[in-house]
Amino acid sequence: MTRNRSDEVNRVPQVASLPPAGPAWFSSVMGTGILALLVELHLGRTPIGGVAALALLMLAWALLLGLGGAFVARCCRDPRELRASWTGPAGAAAWGTVSMGILSVGSATLKVAVGQGIRSPPSGSGSTRCSGASGRSSDSRPPSAS
Repeated sequence: MTRNRSDEVNRVPQVASLPPAGPAWFSSVMGTGILALLVELHLGRTPIGGVAALALLMLAWALLLGLGGAFVARCCRDPRELRASWTGPAGAAAWGTVSMGILSVGSATLKVAVGQGIRSPPSGSGSTRCSGASGRSSDSRPPSAS
């Protein structure tokens, strides 16, 4: 049987399937949390920067809760999925992104919430200098004579 060129052109290419919700997807949570934090740090004082940081933070929380909930539901349906997610080198490495995703969303939440005025910083945290047990600042500048 001969194949003509029109059969090859009209053929629909096979699309690779996406992995189900699980640890492999948490790098997207980590990246979104980091991006929200960076937008707040660098553009937070501008009108668009604060809105963008808050939008990215809400997206990061939606990804964190959505992917986490979907993975828990998947593991409830088939308990073997949990074990399968950490066996093998790829599965073990993917679990690192889960903890980093939680960490990045948590740190972005604190910074963006303080930047938006949603939460005020703890009292006494107005200074960025660190003071030791002696109460003196670790800053190397001499005290000002006032």
